Amino acid sequence: MSSSSSSSGASSSSSASVGVFVVPRIYDNPDGGWGPSSTSLKSATAFAPFNKSERLGRIADWNSNQSYHQQRSHQRYQRGGPGSQSTQEQELEASLSAFNYYDEDSLDGGDGDGESFELVDLGKQKSFQSFRQRQFSSHNRWNSSYRRREREQRQAAEKRGGNAQSHRAQQQPRRRRFRRTGGGGFRRWNRDQHKPLRDASIDVQKTWKLVSTYKFPDIAKRTATSLPPSKTLFVAGSLQYIDSTLSRVSTRSKRTLSSTEASFYNVTTSDDPIIEELADKSDARVFGTDVILGVLMAAIRSVYSWDLIITREDDKVFFDKRDESQIDLVTVCETSPEPPSDDGDDKSINSVESLSEEATLINQAFSQMVIDSSSPVVEGDRKNPFLSDGETAASLAYRYREIEILPGVKMLVRCEVSALAKGAGGRVAYTNVKALNEHDDKQWDATPYRTHLDRQRGAVLATELKHNSNKLARWACEALLADVDQVNVGYVSRNNFTSNKTHSLLAVQAFQPQELATQINMDVRRAWGLLQYFVEECLALPEGKYMMLKDPNAQLIRIFSVPADEDTK
Repeated sequence: MSSSSSSSGASSSSSASVGVFVVPRIYDNPDGGWGPSSTSLKSATAFAPFNKSERLGRIADWNSNQSYHQQRSHQRYQRGGPGSQSTQEQELEASLSAFNYYDEDSLDGGDGDGESFELVDLGKQKSFQSFRQRQFSSHNRWNSSYRRREREQRQAAEKRGGNAQSHRAQQQPRRRRFRRTGGGGFRRWNRDQHKPLRDASIDVQKTWKLVSTYKFPDIAKRTATSLPPSKTLFVAGSLQYIDSTLSRVSTRSKRTLSSTEASFYNVTTSDDPIIEELADKSDARVFGTDVILGVLMAAIRSVYSWDLIITREDDKVFFDKRDESQIDLVTVCETSPEPPSDDGDDKSINSVESLSEEATLINQAFSQMVIDSSSPVVEGDRKNPFLSDGETAASLAYRYREIEILPGVKMLVRCEVSALAKGAGGRVAYTNVKALNEHDDKQWDATPYRTHLDRQRGAVLATELKHNSNKLARWACEALLADVDQVNVGYVSRNNFTSNKTHSLLAVQAFQPQELATQINMDVRRAWGLLQYFVEECLALPEGKYMMLKDPNAQLIRIFSVPADEDTK
């Protein structure tokens, strides 16, 4: 009994120490499935979409600068109001904005304590500026530093014993450069929008009708397959030899340019009595002068406006110019990035009109200055057709040449020749004489004649090519039409840059026509091809009178039909 009772006591004590496991009750959803029911998904709590292929969005946006109501209003009216979005788009927008921070009290219409909440950001805030704001900021800083340096220099000059007037005189060139570059370069960046509009060389009348338009990029592609054959019919006028000592002229041994009283003639094609005679006898169909046709050959380099008269009659074409036309004047800085101002101030010696007149007079004086007066006078086949009684004609002659500009189409051209020169082996060579002139040594801060001609003549020519590309191209084309052997280019500068009355010859450089074309980067075949194209277009016109006009502000050439009874000269 004792043994059984002891074993039963041990059994009861072990059973009392073991806990009881109670099976918990499982609450199924009303739909009879596991997980949240369909009714709980329609609550206000939004669930962000999550999939392994989707990117995780933000947990909370603490930097949002829009309030909860502004975001809801923006979502409501962004795409046309309620109902304009699909259910999927609405759920996606709700999920993206569900975790944004907002004041719960403000949702209930109360003030809440949102004003007491402050977001602490110890990082340095970066200010953003637009491109124009940064440009103006840099522009103003440059002006401030410029004024500060000028003030310091003025104070230093006063300490050395100078006065404010002398300091201002020294600062004038710097101020001119400062205004010309637009004050620090900002206006220079936007310079093309402020270019002044130029006037046309002639006003288009209401009676004119537009026939055709030619764009420079299109006509610049015209190229002649070969150089047209040519021959000289005869020479009219008299010539003398050029002074051989001109090659020794330099900046140290300059020569004063003297004016001339000789008469120069700028007669158009139709008024030439020799061309009028040959038009009835010869089988040529195209007539012109070297000056007029040179304008067409170098047309794609022109900037200023010009005009030509085209007469189509009896299967022939005459290229003429108006009396006192712009093409008779020598342009200055026509192709320069900063051309001379044309603000209507005709009294200024550096205006467009004044500089052209000055350059024209310089070329006339230089063409007579280079003549060796002691050399014999060589008479041509005919006399000067334009010389009147009591006049002293300039020493020049006219070569009347016949050029086969197109297959089966002959062109008669009157070309000017300035002088004769002794060529290789004692051969007589024809030469043309032209002059480049400098009107301001600080105009471009580049290559002044007096400091660069003797050592860097190539740099001076490169600068002139940049600012006078059309003028040099016309000279090269006139030399090709006249078939001369040399082109002598003189470099003339003002003795005083504030006066256009006195000039000095600083250097003379001789070129062959083909060499000059190569130096100025002119393709001779394209120049001939451009002339061939215009001749072919004019031969296709109906009989009548036409006006060819270069647009003053665009790279365009237009041809207008003009009434036959209208006086265009």
